[in-house]
Amino acid sequence: MKNYPKKQFVSTYGSLIGLILLIIIITVLRPRFISPANLRNVFRNASINGLLAIGMTFVVLTGGIDLSVGAIMGCAGMYSAYFAQSVKGYPAIVAILIGLLVGLVFGVFNGFCIAYLKVPAFVGTLGALSIADSLKFLLTDAKPIPNLSDSLKHRCGSFGFIPIPCVIMAVVLIICFTLFV
Repeated sequence: MKNYPKKQFVSTYGSLIGLILLIIIITVLRPRFISPANLRNVFRNASINGLLAIGMTFVVLTGGIDLSVGAIMGCAGMYSAYFAQSVKGYPAIVAILIGLLVGLVFGVFNGFCIAYLKVPAFVGTLGALSIADSLKFLLTDAKPIPNLSDSLKHRCGSFGFIPIPCVIMAVVLIICFTLFV
């Protein structure tokens, strides 16, 4: 291990040490925290944020900013859920494709506004954020979407212990490291 001055060691490893201490404290207070089911849920939730972070990395590296990413993800998820309701009767693949289409349309809209109309990224993505939030509220009237079909629940499952979003994030990371590092 390198001979770090105390201040540099804390700034380099402080967050990791804090995370480890937090995990130990929570595990002592709530032993079920370290259960396989909870770890699977933590990995699933973290992988979604990880995928967003990978995409945002490219935006930030190019000197841009995207304020709409969370709202677009929520809008795409709501439209997927709307078409995945049991009473609608659509297959799960239709719901998934509609969510992807919503994300694609917003991505093209943001790209067109910023690249061709020369709208500043801050303003354009702030507008897209407002549009995505508005479309969510128009669809759902600010209420949760109940009764998702079982076929969608099974498609959003796991490969053994590993949640599918974790697998997708790992594949995207491998592709990014292969192409850009």
